[in-house]
Amino acid sequence: MFHGIIGTPFDVNQGEFNGLTTWEQLESEEQFTPTKKFLFVLPILLFLVSTHYCNYDVPTFFLNLAALLVILIAKLPALHRVRFFGINLRDMN
Repeated sequence: MFHGIIGTPFDVNQGEFNGLTTWEQLESEEQFTPTKKFLFVLPILLFLVSTHYCNYDVPTFFLNLAALLVILIAKLPALHRVRFFGINLRDMN
């Protein structure tokens, strides 16, 4: 959800963040803050736990790996304010 919702639910910022996702709004758009590092490591830990509890089943492993890669690639600083195929260009207002 951090990478899919555009704008803010409140009008207190006078439209300053209307074109940004929730992930891009975190920590005033700074990179590598403790919050963003935690939210980057959390999916990796969930991937490891899910792999263990699925008893290392190969199809489930690759499904979880694909989801992990999509999530981690979206969090990279090089993709800040980047939209693919026009996704997330609409305002939520």
